[in-house]
Amino acid sequence: MTAQLIFDDHPVDADTLLARGAALAGGLRRMGVHEGDVIGVLLRNAPAYIDVMHACRIAGCHFCPINWHFTPAEVEFLVRDSGAKVLIGHRDLVDAVEPLLPHVQLLRVDAEGTDRADGYANWLALQTPYDGPVVSPRGHMAYTSGPTGRPKGVVRQAVPLNQLDAHQQRARAVVAATFGIVPGCRALLPAPLYHSAPSLFAQQAAQMAELLVVNARFDALRVLEQIERYRIDTVYLVPIMYVRLLKLTEEERSRYDLSSLRFVASTGAPCAPEIKRRMIDWLRGQIAGFKIPRQIEFTTALPRDDNGKIAKRRLRDAWWGDRQRRV
Repeated sequence: MTAQLIFDDHPVDADTLLARGAALAGGLRRMGVHEGDVIGVLLRNAPAYIDVMHACRIAGCHFCPINWHFTPAEVEFLVRDSGAKVLIGHRDLVDAVEPLLPHVQLLRVDAEGTDRADGYANWLALQTPYDGPVVSPRGHMAYTSGPTGRPKGVVRQAVPLNQLDAHQQRARAVVAATFGIVPGCRALLPAPLYHSAPSLFAQQAAQMAELLVVNARFDALRVLEQIERYRIDTVYLVPIMYVRLLKLTEEERSRYDLSSLRFVASTGAPCAPEIKRRMIDWLRGQIAGFKIPRQIEFTTALPRDDNGKIAKRRLRDAWWGDRQRRV
């Protein structure tokens, strides 16, 4: 199943999305992008992001999502370090970094209703669908935040085609448990797609959901209104969104019918216990979190080995000791 997309309340049907993804995959192939290659993505939330996700599954290339708030120098580093052959992004963002990327092919996405002759929409309309070999699908190439220096790219190894069905069956169980995404669900994503968890949420929902609703930005009242209007059953939120939702008045929160909602996926920064408790009390068990620690321990200094690296084993041993199962 391929999800219908609603972006800022403008619908795009599933067949159109698949056709756009196939056309983008074909266009990228003719630009020299092949299986295992990387394209950079410097987009605000936009339908073109979903095009990229479909295209990378079809053509077997990775996409590197880049925070559009980054400086041109930071963008240049990620594009160069990832080895991206093409950068697709909103026109103003691409124009700002073009002087630093003389050897990278550029695709400019124009704002809705302002398509220029050299823009992505017109270019895409001229592309024929991908006609290359059947390949293992790829997804995003995430970068770390760079706590030890420069950010580092993380690439998932491709699953061999003869193992793909079994792998996807196992992965769907994880996706259902962490994001609430199951075949035929109706999903809402009001978070930035350049972040890893929202990107994963969107990639999975685009494949399995009946409907994927994506917004350009978060608005608390709009989220509640869309849950009611589109009968959303799973939504992705982060703790700061909880805070903004809880700042709404009781009258505002009770104005909307949220009875369709069965799952709230939550990642991001640590959530204050009182905030989570208030959300749970409000939504009555519709919250699902992960990476939740049972206990938090503070230390004034991290143990290091002779080379100056953090001695993770010594940190773990204090808790795991002689346990057979070290998780």
